[in-house]
Amino acid sequence: MSTYQMVSRTNYRRCMSEGWDGVIPVCEVSFTFLESVGCGSPPPLTDGDIKYTIKSNYSHQERVEFMCQSYYTMEGGPHRTCINGEWTGQMRCLKPCIVNEDLYRQHNITITSSDSKFFTHDEIIEFRCARGVPVGAVAMRQRCNGGVILLPTCQ
Repeated sequence: MSTYQMVSRTNYRRCMSEGWDGVIPVCEVSFTFLESVGCGSPPPLTDGDIKYTIKSNYSHQERVEFMCQSYYTMEGGPHRTCINGEWTGQMRCLKPCIVNEDLYRQHNITITSSDSKFFTHDEIIEFRCARGVPVGAVAMRQRCNGGVILLPTCQ
């Protein structure tokens, strides 16, 4: 609901025999009203959270900072701002790729860079054959894409 205020000098018109006299009154949204509209708690972020203590009410133009869980990568953000009773700002947390020892054994591969089983979104992982040679069309160098990674196979 918006509040309006009169911005013209006259706030009335008279009906005369020749028609209406005077200037058409003009109204606009009251900015003092807009500045006082706050927001409730910001919407939750899947696989993330607010960096500091959450409140139940926020003032107009107040902002909050979000962060993603460990190994997740933030796309967009990290801030949402309360504007006229609505939260603005878009972000999401992109999933990491997880490769466990069973998958390494199934594909007969290891990684060359580290012993980690967690890889962040957009991270490039270089594999090598544990023994044998690569087979199939999947390259030995792959990029993690939002929790999905193609694994090469060796025989």
